[in-house]
Amino acid sequence: MSIIMAVFGFIGTWTLAIQWQHTFKANGVQNVAGILVAGIQGVYGDMFKSCYYLATEFIGHYNWKKRRSDDGQLIVNKNFSLKDVLIAIFFWTIGIGSLSYWMGGKNYP
Repeated sequence: MSIIMAVFGFIGTWTLAIQWQHTFKANGVQNVAGILVAGIQGVYGDMFKSCYYLATEFIGHYNWKKRRSDDGQLIVNKNFSLKDVLIAIFFWTIGIGSLSYWMGGKNYP
């Protein structure tokens, strides 16, 4: 299962870099494998994180279809700031970690 995650993670990252529309399918496979691995190991924070990312794959695939110009180029929103990134990092670090701990997830030193 971990090998599937690694292979499809590489494919997803590479295809995202070349702006291939079906990158979301490769990342979706990686996230389903991540859900299974984390659920089996009891690492619930990672499991829920993979569930979240799986949902974003569907949303991203749909949005990319709408964000193409007439000549097929992807139109990218450049208004995402460092503040937005820091808020997201804080939320996911504290939020997912707390949820995992509350559900009895494993603590690793």
